[in-house]
Amino acid sequence: MFEKNIFIDSIEIGSETRPYVIAEAGSNFNQSLDMAKELIDVAADSGAQAVKFQLFKAELLYPDRGDTYRLFKSIELNEKWVPILKTYSDKKGISFLASPFDIGSVNTLEKINVSAYKIASSEIVDIKLLIEIAKKKKPMIISTGMSDIIDVKEALNTCLLQNNKKVILLQCGALYPIPAEQINLNVLKTYKNLYGGPIGFSDHSMNNIAAIVAVGLGARVFEKHFTLDKELDGPDHSYAIEPNELKKYVSEIQEAFLSLGSEEKNLLERERYEGRRLGLYAAKNISQGDSLTPENVCIKRPAIGIRSRYRQSVLGFNVKINIKKGDPIFWHDI
Repeated sequence: MFEKNIFIDSIEIGSETRPYVIAEAGSNFNQSLDMAKELIDVAADSGAQAVKFQLFKAELLYPDRGDTYRLFKSIELNEKWVPILKTYSDKKGISFLASPFDIGSVNTLEKINVSAYKIASSEIVDIKLLIEIAKKKKPMIISTGMSDIIDVKEALNTCLLQNNKKVILLQCGALYPIPAEQINLNVLKTYKNLYGGPIGFSDHSMNNIAAIVAVGLGARVFEKHFTLDKELDGPDHSYAIEPNELKKYVSEIQEAFLSLGSEEKNLLERERYEGRRLGLYAAKNISQGDSLTPENVCIKRPAIGIRSRYRQSVLGFNVKINIKKGDPIFWHDI
């Protein structure tokens, strides 16, 4: 139904690909262009694949102009900076992403040809916004905090109706920070079976444990808030991670993915040489075309080639090459 593998810029995202990490700068630039650029520097240095900001207009979100409006106005990203930050991100070799909260912001991102759209949890039920973004036929990374499964299905159907099948679902709990018992990573299993596309985790926890577990459950896209300093003024700094922590976060996610390895259980290469396992060896020189016999095959350690359990099975087979006395016998030799 949905695409199993999606490209953002030149990076492929799918169930078997390396994790894709979005360093969420959010509002932590404190309305400073220089600080925003420094955040991009940190994200690129951490090994993250993308850096993300939020693009909203406080007067559209909170037209009553109350306390919440004043808070959001104080952390609003100047849309004139968007092309500057995109160009700077390109220079640093990291993808620039943003979460648009209104159609005007979508248009701003289209002008810089943003490579993908991130849908904030709060906007997953804004069907008009989803339709407008889905029409662009670009990858859509959808956070599912503040949502039940009906909200998620409606969002997916909205994308399908616009023939946009490039969707990545992120499990998310919209608590900042979120306690372990409310993260609910098993929802990733539900998403994996629900629509067939890549899955991920928008991580608001205070350590790396949940992200590492999420890797094992199939998450391949991760989003994490970061800051230059947790002590800075602003609503999102306190629960964000600092530069050295971001680098560790990215590194441990990648290491967790590497540790998944293969589903095939076999001896490791080094185990073949060091393990106390028996293998088949040439008891004497064996010439090309000769048959393996009880006289020219012996058993000893280590099990570099054919394991000893197959001795009776291989007797009578002809060898393809000359095998010297004492050399291991491999499957490709017979």
